[in-house]
Amino acid sequence: MYLWQYPYIAVLLETDHTQLHGRILEARSFLEQRLLSPAGDDELCAMLVAASNLDVIEGELSDIVQRIAATRPVTSAPAPNDPTVPNERVSLRPTRDSAAPHPGDRTTQTA
Repeated sequence: MYLWQYPYIAVLLETDHTQLHGRILEARSFLEQRLLSPAGDDELCAMLVAASNLDVIEGELSDIVQRIAATRPVTSAPAPNDPTVPNERVSLRPTRDSAAPHPGDRTTQTA
């Protein structure tokens, strides 16, 4: 078995779609590294098949991600400068008259 086949087989056996993209990247990296050295015809043929299969799996992964995204509810916040949204802040603190002293204020009065 060739060294690049181990990460390739890890892609084929991966069942967690959240881990699959990283495994595909790793397998492609091993394939590209192997192409830097001479390889026999049988190995080159196996590498072409593996690269093609990785393309197919990556396409299927993209479809899965799109389907998952389509099933989630869309929640979006309005744009920061959206003119249809009032630009005022709501304060939960009670307002008070600035002339009337507040019991929590520490003010010193001079006579």
